[in-house]
Amino acid sequence: MEVKIAITLVLLILLGPAHGWYYNCFVESNVLMQGGCSMLDFVITPRTEVDNIFFPPADINFFRSNFSSFSPALGRRFGEETEKINLYNCVLPSLAVPLMVKQLGVFFASSLQTVLVNYRLENALEYLSIVGTGVRDIRFVEALTKLKFLRVQKNRLSFVNFERFRNLTDLETIDLSENQLIHLDVGQELLKLPKLIELRLDKNYLAQFDVGMWSFPNLLFLKIHYNLIKSLNVEQLVDSLPNLSQISLAANPWNCGRLNTMVSYLLENNINYQEEAGKLSCRFNLMETIIFTTQDNVTHAERILSHMNETAAVYYLDAKSAMLEDVGERNEVLIGEIRHTSAGLNELETRVNKLRISIQELKFKNKIPF
Repeated sequence: MEVKIAITLVLLILLGPAHGWYYNCFVESNVLMQGGCSMLDFVITPRTEVDNIFFPPADINFFRSNFSSFSPALGRRFGEETEKINLYNCVLPSLAVPLMVKQLGVFFASSLQTVLVNYRLENALEYLSIVGTGVRDIRFVEALTKLKFLRVQKNRLSFVNFERFRNLTDLETIDLSENQLIHLDVGQELLKLPKLIELRLDKNYLAQFDVGMWSFPNLLFLKIHYNLIKSLNVEQLVDSLPNLSQISLAANPWNCGRLNTMVSYLLENNINYQEEAGKLSCRFNLMETIIFTTQDNVTHAERILSHMNETAAVYYLDAKSAMLEDVGERNEVLIGEIRHTSAGLNELETRVNKLRISIQELKFKNKIPF
């Protein structure tokens, strides 16, 4: 047995250069490695002859690897059996999606700016995760027509056009959480995603959320917490998402006059609105935040009335304080005017006395009888 192993090693050493560089993987007992192998500190530079690289026919995980570019030429070096590729903490300025790979994940590659796909050939990709990168646009997804799971999280997206998803009718999950989204373009025509189950838009900067042009009949989970949304058309929401089961609303500055109606309508349609957080907040005239929970012993109306009374009291105190300050300022001005007038009267009285003396002297000089 030992002789056979020795002969095998010698043959590998001798035949290796003749068949290019076949990179050996190390295997760890980790859930990420099951059914595949890993490459640590793998380096591809512009000088590397990509045609001399042969990857093993297995699912591969790259750790801390350095790619000057994950080019189409490099993508073609993976075997037809390779279905899953993950890249963790890699240097990766651009990424070309391999045509035959079904699962692709890029995690915490801040250098990644560009994702390339082949529009002319069919892409087999079904699961795509891009987490913690510098990606600012996801227009490339429109060519991934077999995609079932899309996770573009913790990137730099500020705008997303949902028209990119029109031909992705197999999509089951869209996760765009923890980006910098300020606007969603929902399109001008009805968008149908019949298999979509979960949509995550939480932890962004969305001020509006309009679903009027969507038809997601099987959507169960919608997450929009930690945004800047003040109001939600719940009637429209139920029409567009008829099977919605859970929606997360917490940590938005909801309008208090609308929140009670929203919550009531959601409850009437058996939609759980507090799955991820126990509290909802709203703002009354952009003043202090008030909190509603299902365990409160007071009604929403009493809460709002109490808050209005508190707000009115604050306004009254502020107005009274401002009035007193104004009166004080006016008193100071009035006292100044009085002092100025008093000084003027004193000066006038002095002049009158001088005039009287002058008249007395004139009478005496002319011997005018008093």
